[in-house]
Parts: sequence; structure tokens; C-alpha cells
Amino acid sequence: MGKYQAVKDSALAGKVTSAVASSALAGKITSICQVFVLSRDDLHQILTNVSEVIHAFDLFVLFMFGWMFVPAMGVVYTVLNEGKGKIKRVASRAELKKNTSAVDEQDEIDCSYESSYIYQFAVHVSQMAKLALLVYLCDIVVVALATIGYKAEEWGNVSNLFAKVLYTSWIAARIQSFKTHFLSRFMRKCPEECDKVLMVNR
Repeated sequence: MGKYQAVKDSALAGKVTSAVASSALAGKITSICQVFVLSRDDLHQILTNVSEVIHAFDLFVLFMFGWMFVPAMGVVYTVLNEGKGKIKRVASRAELKKNTSAVDEQDEIDCSYESSYIYQFAVHVSQMAKLALLVYLCDIVVVALATIGYKAEEWGNVSNLFAKVLYTSWIAARIQSFKTHFLSRFMRKCPEECDKVLMVNR
């Protein structure tokens, strides 16, 4: 009887072990947390490996383009266009034929830095640099994970995939923003075409 009970208990224990092994989180949280409990040697190795990846000049370039490029271009634009807050607008022939008072209704154009194409260019360069810094940080995280025991080949394409998703999402957002901007301008000029514009912008 005792032998039978021992076999039964052993079979039950095997089933429990199998169930835990196939579970999503039960019995695994402790082992997952232990991976991130780092010793002093682990921290030293992480700092050593990360320092080999990081280059001060890279961070300097990304910082300059990400946070200093827009104000720097603003200074240049202001110097080159000093005294030009607004300029007189020249109406096109089509506007003159359609409405002889077109110039009177909108006779000035804002020439400030924020309304210029140079500003838009600077903002886009700044955004790309900031996204590049995120990819750079992702590279650092991959190096740190590889140092504490994760297999490097499992993480080799993470940074590339992250960069592709990041920049693809950004490009899609910018295209949508440009489309909305130009359609809004068209609606202001041709309000009678509003329904068609809303259909295109769906």
C-alpha cells in the first residue's frame, strides 16, 4: 500500500512539474527576477561593454542636431531676414480673375522663422536625430542584455527592427501631417470643394 502511494505521489508530482513548466508565469517570476539581480562583477562588465559601444562624438552629434539645430537655424534665418516680419503678398492671375480683392483680403505673408520652410527642414532633422538617439539607446540595452546572459544572436536584429519600426512610423505620421496641411490650405482657398477634400482625407 505504501509503495502504491509513493508511486501515486511521484506521478502527481510529475504532472505538477509538467504543468508548471508549460505555464505562462506560475513558478517563473522568481527565475525571471533573478536574471536582473546583478552582482558587482556583472555591473562592471556591463559598464565595460557599454563603454566600448558608446562614442562621445556620436552622442555629441546627435545632441547638436536633436536639440541645437532648430535654434541655430533660427539665428541664421533671423540674421539673413532681419527686419522682414511680414511682406506684401502678390496675388496670382487666377486669384485676380476670380476675385479682384484677393490682395486686399490677404495682403501680407508671415515671414517669421516658425512659418518658413527652413524651420520645417530644421524640425525634421531634429526629429530624425532624436529618433537616432533612441536607436542608439536600444543598442546599449541590447549590449547590456547580452552581457548578463542573454544570447547575442537572439538580440542581434532587435536594434535594426526597432529602427525600422520607429522610422517607418515617423514617416507615416509626417506624410499624414503634410496631407492634412495641404488639404487644409486647399479648403481655405476653395471652400466649395470641401466635400471632395474630406473624402480624400479619409
